[in-house]
Amino acid sequence: TSLQVVLAQRLVRVICESCATDYPLKPTEQEWLRFELGDTVSDHHYLHGRGCAQCNGTGYRGRTGVYEMLEMTEQVAHAANHHEPANFTRVAQAQMAGETLRRHAVALVVAGRTTVLEAMRISNQFES
Repeated sequence: TSLQVVLAQRLVRVICESCATDYPLKPTEQEWLRFELGDTVSDHHYLHGRGCAQCNGTGYRGRTGVYEMLEMTEQVAHAANHHEPANFTRVAQAQMAGETLRRHAVALVVAGRTTVLEAMRISNQFES
C-alpha cells in the first residue's frame, strides 16, 4: 500500500502563563483523568487561567497540537483491505500501543500546558 501513516490531530488551548493558578479538580474531571492516570490523579498539580489582560480574560493564550499516529504495517493494511472493521480496530489499537489523542492531551494537562476541560473536549470529539 502507498499509505504509510495515518495522523490524527486536534488543537487545544494553552493556559495563559500570566494568570495560571492552581485548579482543584471537580469529581467528574477526576473520574475522567483516572482512566489514564489511575490512582495517581491526586499526585499531580492542575492549573487553569483566571483570565487577565494578556489573554483578554479567557484564561488561555495560544494553541498547541495533540496527535496520534497509526503506522500502516502489513497487519494494519491487511485488516483495512479486507473490510473487517472490528479486526481493523483491534489491530490498529494494538499497533498504537495506547498512544492516543486522549493520552497526549492528558500529558499536556499533567505538564500544566492545558486544562482538563480542553483535554476532555478533544477526546470527546474524537470518541463520538
